[in-house]
Amino acid sequence: MKRAAVLSLAIAACSPQAESPPPAVEEERADAASEGLEALPIGARAPVSIEGEWRLAGINGEVVDLDRAVTASISDEWIVFRSDCVVIWRFYALSRTLLRVPPKPDVERDPDRLENYPPPSCLRPLSEVERAVQSALVEADTAYRLPDGALVLDGPGGSLTLFTQ
Repeated sequence: MKRAAVLSLAIAACSPQAESPPPAVEEERADAASEGLEALPIGARAPVSIEGEWRLAGINGEVVDLDRAVTASISDEWIVFRSDCVVIWRFYALSRTLLRVPPKPDVERDPDRLENYPPPSCLRPLSEVERAVQSALVEADTAYRLPDGALVLDGPGGSLTLFTQ
């Protein structure tokens, strides 16, 4: 019995241990934490800008495979997703990776700012993908770029992966 315990301890001592991340990764995580930023996936970086025309490629890490494209147009102040006749939009503010998406403004209270806002959606119910986009967009609090150029909007409501069109 003692031999088995000693042998098991010897095997455990000789087994490879989980390696800690390289020092550069640890420094990057420490820098992000000191600046109040979320820890990003390895290789991800803060976007310089998120403006542009995008195509929805994934939701919560799953590939979006529809017979139509779900697109996103991002200006310097709002994000607009279009799926057929459905329009999902919000104003946003971005500071490094920190994304703030306030509730949709009231047209009655702020008519000047909403002069050119996207038109209302069609009246059909939202699809499962559209509901996931809306949930993720409303609660998005982080934006970052992946090494392959994808833009990720992430938060408690889910994550959206976008590729340029």
